[in-house]
Amino acid sequence: MRKEVKAVAGTSATLSCEVAQAQTEVTWYKDGKKLSPSSKVHVEAKGCTRQLVVQQAGQADAGEYSCEAGGQKVSFHLDVTEPSVVFAKEQPARSEVQAVAGSSATLSCEVAQAQTEVTWYKDGKKLSPSSKVCVEATGRGRRLVVQQAGQADAGEYICEAGGQKVSFHLDVT
Repeated sequence: MRKEVKAVAGTSATLSCEVAQAQTEVTWYKDGKKLSPSSKVHVEAKGCTRQLVVQQAGQADAGEYSCEAGGQKVSFHLDVTEPSVVFAKEQPARSEVQAVAGSSATLSCEVAQAQTEVTWYKDGKKLSPSSKVCVEATGRGRRLVVQQAGQADAGEYICEAGGQKVSFHLDVT
């Protein structure tokens, strides 16, 4: 039995198998070598489930894994793919935006594919469209417009898609 597991580079990959008894000890191997828990891989046991979690998977982590107990084993093939490009290359990772109090402030970025859905955050909290903020998508452009900006609107904004993000610092004068 062999399971195929796919992970995007930079995210964690979880390999999971079931044992018959909750007390069963398992040993994990990668490409035939026994794995020891480290900052890179950690092992979890919950009831009859055994998991190997590979943190921030990279190309070097791709390969054949197995979970072995009592002479039986479950095999896994881990495939690590590069993240697809979400934001256009010419898009700066961070922008400073100035707005005058009472006027509207526009934060804009460009995605690589027109169909990409983005999520906007302010100071870590997800923003929902309201009478105060409106979200626009035209072609590959994504904009967040803050109406009648005030001091309370200043701060850090993020446009996020597919685990990638572009950040903005809005300063209201």
